[in-house]
Amino acid sequence: MDVIKELLIADRYAPGDRLPSEADLQEVLGASRSAVREAVRSLAALGIVEIRHGSGMYLAQETFARLGESFDFWQRLLTPEGDEFIRHLSQVRRALELGAIGDSVDLLTDEDLDALAACVEQIAAGADHGTIDPAVDRKFHETLYSRTENWLLRDLISVLWDCTEKVTDYEGPIVPPREAAEHHAAIYEALRRRDRDAARIAMEAHFPLERLYREPKQ
Repeated sequence: MDVIKELLIADRYAPGDRLPSEADLQEVLGASRSAVREAVRSLAALGIVEIRHGSGMYLAQETFARLGESFDFWQRLLTPEGDEFIRHLSQVRRALELGAIGDSVDLLTDEDLDALAACVEQIAAGADHGTIDPAVDRKFHETLYSRTENWLLRDLISVLWDCTEKVTDYEGPIVPPREAAEHHAAIYEALRRRDRDAARIAMEAHFPLERLYREPKQ
């Protein structure tokens, strides 16, 4: 498995590229077919290789999908009630988004800002009825970092959202809907003004430490 990974790196394969067949790898590496097959299966399990039946093997796109599956398993095993895990996710998101929001001030286009404005309107409308559509909330935050070239940041934020959406049995949102709607509006307004400091302050308010670190429910 390690030899195949080094081969892919040395030959500078790009995400989505078709890879040599198992027979070709067997010939190049001088390994048995069974060893190559097991290595390929392991690489597929890691999310490095994608096997398309009837088409062949491909180098997967950059993704943390397997990481999300691992998170989901461990939260269900260790914190089945979900409330502690949702706080842990929020702590990680806070660290990521506070570190990245400043760059969004310069990167977001007018079209992106219009998309954020639409999300803010939908979030406010939902908050009037005591709820926020998770899909709209997710779109808002993913739009914030959609222009960054840092795919690690984009994928980590996406996988954290995947985990959040799977946690269904917890105390409820850490930030009440009306308050969350005000936070989203403040973040948007700061970005519209291209005010880096105000954007960070608004994001800090959206992830209040006193709530993220509250004691787990007994």
